[in-house]
Amino acid sequence: MQKTVAALANKENAERWKNVVDLEKFGKPASEFLIKALADEDRWVRYLAADALANMGASNAIDPLIKLLKDPEQDVRFAAAASLGKLGTLKP
Repeated sequence: MQKTVAALANKENAERWKNVVDLEKFGKPASEFLIKALADEDRWVRYLAADALANMGASNAIDPLIKLLKDPEQDVRFAAAASLGKLGTLKP
């Protein structure tokens, strides 16, 4: 997982969004890195991080996802709203 996190942090990597997809495969242990990715400058990284967090049921991402509802990119706001809806329907 650390190799994937390092690749995501490498701003010279033009396809960092693929690292977000890879992080999702690690499940909840990767949630802290995906929450950090919600603040990334790349909109696709933010978009996919929001989706990944919902897919893994990361309830610790609710507050950061709420903040993402004010993102300048419409696609990212949509992903945040959809993710919040999905997290809200999960049973504890």
